[in-house]
Amino acid sequence: MATKFEVQPNNETNIVWTTDKSGNFLTSNEKVGTILMWNVAQKEPLQIIKVGSAGIQCMRILNVTAKQARSNNAIKIHDQQRILVSLRNGAVMVFNLNKRCIEFQTEAGHSETIFDVEFCISNPDYMASCSYDGTIRVWDANRMNLVSVCDT
Repeated sequence: MATKFEVQPNNETNIVWTTDKSGNFLTSNEKVGTILMWNVAQKEPLQIIKVGSAGIQCMRILNVTAKQARSNNAIKIHDQQRILVSLRNGAVMVFNLNKRCIEFQTEAGHSETIFDVEFCISNPDYMASCSYDGTIRVWDANRMNLVSVCDT
């Protein structure tokens, strides 16, 4: 039997599964800067998390385990879920889902729509964003700076 979720005031345009609890997932939309936490067994959101005022274009989740944290001294996060978020204003942020805080946020780096964001597999402090403005930007969340801009 399928669960029918309650209609939300803004159309949800993004979804990611969390890795902390079975059946939890997050949604967001391009109109407002909120993330809704859901469970597949519930018809309404479990939580509404305000992350900013700009709408959210894209989200990716990264679960950093204690084992990964010990193998890379630059990471000081243990069993924390970080969400990489691209915003409509061209900025990118890293949001710590467990602590409910912004760990890193850029100024508006892209001048057009951000199509995708992704964490680096070998170093979760590095992330990349690509945009309709024709650039790929690589960010270092640990040092809180732009590492490089690639024109495509």
